[in-house]
Formats: sequence, structure tokens, C-alpha cells
Amino acid sequence: MIIVRPIFTVLGLIFFGLGFVGMFLPILPTVPFWLLSAACLMRGSARLYEWLMTHPQYGEYIYQYREAKAISTGTKVIAIGTLWAGIILSIWVLPVMAVKIFLAGIATAVTVYLASLTTLQPGDLTEARSSYADFIHTEFGRKV
Repeated sequence: MIIVRPIFTVLGLIFFGLGFVGMFLPILPTVPFWLLSAACLMRGSARLYEWLMTHPQYGEYIYQYREAKAISTGTKVIAIGTLWAGIILSIWVLPVMAVKIFLAGIATAVTVYLASLTTLQPGDLTEARSSYADFIHTEFGRKV
């Protein structure tokens, strides 16, 4: 059991890193890697799990997706916009037609997936933020 915690910690850090890289490379999904990171860190390092879940940029989004499988309209717009900006740039630069078609297919599938997620409405967003604040206070004894 002693060796399991460090393995989960290392996996959590790797998944977080892949999610971070996914913010800039449209072929790598950000949120699934960060969800895996949170799950691994929860089992491997309480300190890093707390850092991730209370992080001002990432924590609330991970919590909202994990609990409600929902994201805000703004998050959808930014995610789809940056996805397609990166894909279009990649298609423009890459010379191989098969790779261009593959990237366009992935981008289309991710767009459909993101569009199919429940959209948090302003009232839902307020409730989700309150729920997130309760989670942080209960789980870590901190205020958001």
C-alpha cells in the first residue's frame, strides 16, 4: 500500500501536465486529463489534490464538470473557439491530407461532445459556485 500513493501522485501530475498541454494542442483534451488528475491526486496526495481543487483557474471547472457534467456558455465558446483555431492552424501548416482529415474529424467530434454537454444557466452557475464553495469549505476547511 505504501507504493500505491506515490504512483497515484505521479499519475496525477502526469495527467495534469497532459491537460495543461491540451490547452494549447487541440488534439489533447484538457478536462478528461484534469478529471483523471483529480481522481489520482485524491488517492495519492491530499496536498496536491487540495491545490488542484482550490486552484482559482481550474478547481471550479473541474468540480462543475465532475458533479454536474455541465459547463458554462462562456467555457463552451472558449473551448470550441480555441479548438478550431488550433485545428485550422494545424490543417494549414500540415502537408499530409490524411492528417488534415483526421484532425478535422477529431475537432468535429469534440465540438459535438462539448455542444451536447448541459449548459449552466446564470442561476445554475450561481448555485454551482455556491455548491463549489460548500465543497471546498467542507472538504478542506477553506473559504473560496
